[in-house]
Amino acid sequence: MSPIEFKQQNIVFTAPAGMEDKVEQLPAFRGEGQVISCWHLSFWERLKLLFTGRLWFSVIGNAQPPIWLGVDCPFI
Repeated sequence: MSPIEFKQQNIVFTAPAGMEDKVEQLPAFRGEGQVISCWHLSFWERLKLLFTGRLWFSVIGNAQPPIWLGVDCPFI
């Protein structure tokens, strides 16, 4: 999956020092007490998701912030 730009984005998060080769920049919307990003799945990722129904999520660090994953645009 790759983070992608979207109309409502108002910030781009960059990789932390020393992790530039491990993570991509993250276009996002920040406001209203939340951060929203949009991701594009490759054809093979979409196919695998269709058959397995599983989407994995990982946070770097030792805390789990509240999250939301969805297929509906949160700006509508």
